[in-house]
Amino acid sequence: MDGKRQLLFIFGVAAAAMGIYAAVRFFSQSEELRIQRAIYAAVAGVEQNDPQRYGRIFSLSFRDDVGRNKLVLLKMAEEIFQQFRPLRVEIKQLTITLNEEETGKADAVIGFKCYFKHAADGKLYYEAGRFESGFQKEGREWRIISLRYIDADEILFIQAVA
Repeated sequence: MDGKRQLLFIFGVAAAAMGIYAAVRFFSQSEELRIQRAIYAAVAGVEQNDPQRYGRIFSLSFRDDVGRNKLVLLKMAEEIFQQFRPLRVEIKQLTITLNEEETGKADAVIGFKCYFKHAADGKLYYEAGRFESGFQKEGREWRIISLRYIDADEILFIQAVA
């Protein structure tokens, strides 16, 4: 009987230690890391052409630099993805700055390169550029409330090399 109590005590202490470790890991994530994870989840959604996944990062109060809202932006993305199939998106630069004056606000500069195929002719293209985005914390999630495209304005053809 004494051996069973010792074994239960050991398992109880081990379970409590694992629970405390998990709680500390979960609650000690930095806000920058949470924003970074949201961005990479959206990128994975773009690569998989999953509007539910990449649309999740945009706030309902989203407006881009020309005034488009979330619904218009997602409709535009759907139309683009009918013509082009994204193959891979690479994040080349990611700078996240938390707003010191306003809690729950952050800015990010996201440099990227996107490789994709044209659906009609199957040719490979790529686009490289940067986004300046404003983030707002909504509950536990960080969402984009503003977006501005900067840098490259052209899509480049990758010639097939035989």
